[in-house]
Amino acid sequence: MKEGDTLALGGQKLTFHLTPGHTPGVVTTEGITVYDGGKPYRAILWGGAGYRGGLADAGTSRSQSANKVAQIQGVQVNLQIHSWAEAERVSRRRRARARPDAEVPQGRGDPHPFVDPATFTQWVKRTQDNAAKAVQEEKQKAAK
Repeated sequence: MKEGDTLALGGQKLTFHLTPGHTPGVVTTEGITVYDGGKPYRAILWGGAGYRGGLADAGTSRSQSANKVAQIQGVQVNLQIHSWAEAERVSRRRRARARPDAEVPQGRGDPHPFVDPATFTQWVKRTQDNAAKAVQEEKQKAAK
C-alpha cells in the first residue's frame, strides 16, 4: 500500500494515508460513510496516533502523521481503534445512547453520540501538540 491509494468498496471510495507513529506501516482510512437514521456522516479511522519513543518517531512519524490527519476536512465521526480512547466522552455518550434514563439523554432526532466533529478536531490538535512536546523532550534527552 502506498500513500493515497484508494479502494472502491460498497459504493464508497476509501483513501489510505500512511500515518506511522504508534507502529510503522499503520494507515488512516478516510472516505468512510456511516449512517444514523438514514443520515450519512463522514467518518475516519485513524491509525498510529501514538508513538513508541525516540526522536525519529516523535519528530518524523508522529508529527507528520498528526499534521497529515489534520488536513483531512469534514470529519464528523472518529471510528476508534481502541475501546479506551476518549473514554470520558465515549462512555458518557454510550450510556446516553443505550439508556433513556442516562445523565445525558438523547431525544428522537438528536445526532448519534459519536457524531462529534468538534471532539475529533480537538483530539487532532491535542495529538499535534503532544507530538511537538515529545520532539522537544527527546531533543533535551539527546543533548544530555
